[in-house]
Amino acid sequence: MNREIKKISEDIKTNTFKQFYLFYGEEKYMILQMKDQLKRALISEDDTMNYSYFEGKKVDPTEIIELAKTVPFFNDHRFIILDGTGLGKKSDDLFIKGLKEISDTSVLLFIEDTIDKRSKIYKFLSKQGHAACFEPMKNKELSQWITLLLKKDEKQMSISTMNNFLYRCGSDMHTLKNELDKLISYVGDRKEITSYDLEQLTSSQTINQIFIMLDAIARKQRDKVLTL
Repeated sequence: MNREIKKISEDIKTNTFKQFYLFYGEEKYMILQMKDQLKRALISEDDTMNYSYFEGKKVDPTEIIELAKTVPFFNDHRFIILDGTGLGKKSDDLFIKGLKEISDTSVLLFIEDTIDKRSKIYKFLSKQGHAACFEPMKNKELSQWITLLLKKDEKQMSISTMNNFLYRCGSDMHTLKNELDKLISYVGDRKEITSYDLEQLTSSQTINQIFIMLDAIARKQRDKVLTL
């Protein structure tokens, strides 16, 4: 977990929030989890008055600014999500000027696939808030995460089974979570998940492994290439 993600977790824990958050990167599962945590911390589940969600390029920046200037209704915060709008990637001076004028009670979350760190909007959001890159986890981190998920259901895997599981299913956390849920249901009351269970239930993501290996070659990660 990188430093900015830790800062966001600390904001949620202490209930002290920045006005601006920017999430970007390849690990969509972690972005979704952190987005949901932030939402739960800021507004109640049934609060539709203080929550707005904008998705895609066809959004009106002026509408967003006007909404963000509005004080929340019987709540401490107004929470606005801008998902894949491009406003967290490239914005004009007028939009950035508007962001400087929004209500202190508004919290805006920008979600983008990629960003340009040279852009004015990135510099503004990272200075006034937190800009966090969510990158795919390494196998060691994934193993720790999977172990925690298994413990919640009182299940376990041996090290060799864990390595086999990651090899077969790849590193995408959505895929791993779905495959793990299937395995937990499949073994029933049995505590140990074995490699035999993997062979019976999971599908090997060979193509995914090829792309991972090609990426490792490009990055000159010799040990990872040899392992794959």
